[in-house]
Amino acid sequence: MTGITLVMGSGGVGKTTVAAGTAALIAQSGLRTLAITVDPARRLADAMGIGQASDPTRVAGFAHLDVAMLDAAAAWDDIARRHADAATARRLVTNPYFRAVADRFPSGQNYAAGETLLHHAESGSYDHIVVDTPPAEGGSAFLAAPRRIRTLVAGRALRVLTGPRLPGRRLVYSVTARPALKVADAVLGGRLLEDVAEFLLDLSAIYPGLARRSRAVEALYAGAGLVVVVTPDPGPIAEARRILSHPSGATRAPRAVVFNRVVPHAWTKAPPAPPDPVGANLSRWAAEAARHEALRHSFSSHTGVTPIPLPWLVEPPASPLALADLMRSAGFDPGLS
Repeated sequence: MTGITLVMGSGGVGKTTVAAGTAALIAQSGLRTLAITVDPARRLADAMGIGQASDPTRVAGFAHLDVAMLDAAAAWDDIARRHADAATARRLVTNPYFRAVADRFPSGQNYAAGETLLHHAESGSYDHIVVDTPPAEGGSAFLAAPRRIRTLVAGRALRVLTGPRLPGRRLVYSVTARPALKVADAVLGGRLLEDVAEFLLDLSAIYPGLARRSRAVEALYAGAGLVVVVTPDPGPIAEARRILSHPSGATRAPRAVVFNRVVPHAWTKAPPAPPDPVGANLSRWAAEAARHEALRHSFSSHTGVTPIPLPWLVEPPASPLALADLMRSAGFDPGLS
């Protein structure tokens, strides 16, 4: 069975870096590993050999590590083709409202990541998959996305607008409602009402298949290990606490909490410095190191989880090997046993 690690947290805390380091560390143990990433920094993308394609690519220097970029739009196209007949799928992928769900809505991107994860887990090609979760709406929204999408497609409003799922419903729509909508759109000077009606009708047609897949995604999440990434800042800390308090479907306790970009504790013991700009700067760094230490202790006392500190570095590591070494030196355990 494929193991799953979800790397979660607010945007900008270093989730992609931690996900890449975790995947590299697991791959070094000999497991066939895939890292699914969202939007890595250019240096990290170059180091890992990530192109624009969403297909897994082997990372140079690693026999067991592949990496793939999340392409939410392509994932939603696959969803339409998987759950609808050819004609319905063609209409959906060209409908502007379906494209908005695929390209712009945070829940759409979150669910696309889950479908991509499920696809690779079912392929049997990997022993372990590490997911750099999308930052939109915070980590909790990622775990809730399958239920949200299922509720959207099966919602009461959609049923009222499209009617019951009966054979021949599209023919009834074409004969009765569509001509009236065409007249209304002609008055408005566009295809607004017709596009909306087509979208809702076709969206309801994919519900049975999407409901099955979304529940399978939820089952994957329930067995996944969570790695929560946080920085010594109020917003990321609050989001990490929300994830730990309301895991939204994850039945396991978080595998680790990583405090990223921490000023080393040793800096709190800076020797007395002369009253010049250099000395003043050393004093400020010592105060910042003390603040970070206090935040880690406060976080641990409130959550019962002892965070793993990753140091602030002038030049962050930008290769999978260096990232694996950084995670190992910090005492990070991927929890594979």
